[in-house]
Amino acid sequence: MATEEQTTYNTTQPIDVSLFLSIGQRLTVSTRRITKVGFWLSKSLVISGDVYFKVVKVSDDSVIQSKVWGAISDLPSPGSEAYKEVVFDSPDFINEEVRIIVEPTAGDDEARVLVACQDTDVKADEKYTRYRVYTSEYEEVDTYDCAYIYTYGEETPEVTTQACTNIALESLTGNGMVTDLGSSTVTQHGHCWSTSQNPTTDDDKTTKGAIYQTGHFASAITGLISGATYYFRAYATNSYGTAYGSQVSNTMGTAIGRRHIWIEGKDIHWFGESGTERKKQGVGVASDHSILPWL
Repeated sequence: MATEEQTTYNTTQPIDVSLFLSIGQRLTVSTRRITKVGFWLSKSLVISGDVYFKVVKVSDDSVIQSKVWGAISDLPSPGSEAYKEVVFDSPDFINEEVRIIVEPTAGDDEARVLVACQDTDVKADEKYTRYRVYTSEYEEVDTYDCAYIYTYGEETPEVTTQACTNIALESLTGNGMVTDLGSSTVTQHGHCWSTSQNPTTDDDKTTKGAIYQTGHFASAITGLISGATYYFRAYATNSYGTAYGSQVSNTMGTAIGRRHIWIEGKDIHWFGESGTERKKQGVGVASDHSILPWL
């Protein structure tokens, strides 16, 4: 796991829910899965209610992640701020600007949750943010930063290998599915194959480039040897490594050749290039007709 953080603070900002519903930090999360969010908090007086930590889209204010930390009454007194953190149950992949926020369910102008902040050395590319009740929207303040830590996973993608299709003598189509992008952008994906089991990207492979969403993909695989048994695995790579699907195998067909021709009654039979039996009806004997035009 890795973190992004702003851990220094020299002041606090109160959440009076009659004025502001939440306080937090506006920032950009680039191709990451946020697993934990934490803030330094305290409380003034006694309040009944809970504290939620949330990740909210800037684009439409929809909630991506939300989890209750616990009771406001369990927070320490002002001046004794303590780091409090939640672990999200089902972290989502995020690649956009978001707000990470503290949102209590109660508070007023005296009894309220206090969020630790910094009013010096404010980050230029992030903003202190709060949800103002009377305007029903978020606003940013340039003179503060929230103290926070968010943790994100360092995960490779998840990929499955599916059965090959369009199998010919020396070619086929490999099929796969990226079911999870992992913790960063998938920069390369495709299929790898070998006549030895468990092929890797050090063996023959297709390179289909980056992808930005999950789904099925196919690889045109050529140059195989007829009659040989090959092993195939789908793969996907991001900045944390390469993941492989399970192995599938195929034995390539063998060309029988046009020389295998025989007569049954008045019909001439032969094997085509792919090994499929074919016939010409009502010809008679082979010596009476040239079969070359339709072989």
